[in-house]
Amino acid sequence: MPDKFQKIIVVALIVIFAIALDQVTKVWATNNLASPRYPEHHVQVIVPEAQPSITFNDFVRLNSPSLDSEDVARVIAHASRNGFPLRPTDTINPNDVILFNYMSITVIDGFFDFQYARNPGAAWSFLADANHTFRMWFFRIMGVLALGLLSFFIYSTSWRKQRHLVIALAFVMGGAIGNIIDRFRLDYVIDFISWHVGDKYWPTFNIADAFVTCGILFLILDLFINKEAYSDKAKVSDKAKVSDEAIHAQVSDEAADLTQASNTSDETDETTDDENNDDDEVPSAT
Repeated sequence: MPDKFQKIIVVALIVIFAIALDQVTKVWATNNLASPRYPEHHVQVIVPEAQPSITFNDFVRLNSPSLDSEDVARVIAHASRNGFPLRPTDTINPNDVILFNYMSITVIDGFFDFQYARNPGAAWSFLADANHTFRMWFFRIMGVLALGLLSFFIYSTSWRKQRHLVIALAFVMGGAIGNIIDRFRLDYVIDFISWHVGDKYWPTFNIADAFVTCGILFLILDLFINKEAYSDKAKVSDKAKVSDEAIHAQVSDEAADLTQASNTSDETDETTDDENNDDDEVPSAT
């Protein structure tokens, strides 16, 4: 199979996988996580018919065993039924519809959680507080331009000589498209992966961000692993530049020599014409 088609297939598979995984996980986060910062968003839970009547506190602990007492209290404080807040001692019956305005999942206690968040800005909430219209079009236009630039780099990079670079760029492109879809669809990006040590939190991110980060790390790693290849390429470029300059100088010298020779020939012709004119002159009679 030609290198060009191999590159297209590999890049397409990586990009499609990144987009699919990103969008599926964001849908999961939207349906299973909630935060009081977004009162219009909630998680709806319908109590199964087989569920016996129990207190709301026991219901939350039974269905969210990973939550500690503080999180359980927070979940209960942001839950409602039929438009009314629920208390820990309220009885939950089969087929009840409960709306949770706070719902998180602890993966590794004290280090890793799933928490619903929306980021209208870029990394570290850059431009998150900017004018809505400006921010919306700024990120949409910049996203499209970034995709165009990535596409150009991938197209112009040799698959045979720099396939690691192509793969890294494909990771970045897949993640970028995942977040750009959110920009056009929602005007913000859904984040849900929260890393922290105690109460020191890293900015919440998503799968698309992870692909972009991995792509950048692959680029840096490839730069170190293939340092000699990049160095040789730079040397070849410098040699070509020097060679071009030498050719230009040689052409300039030859042009100058031709100009000088032409001027010399013209002067010789003028001298000859003057001598001929002197020979043709006849002395006057006295």
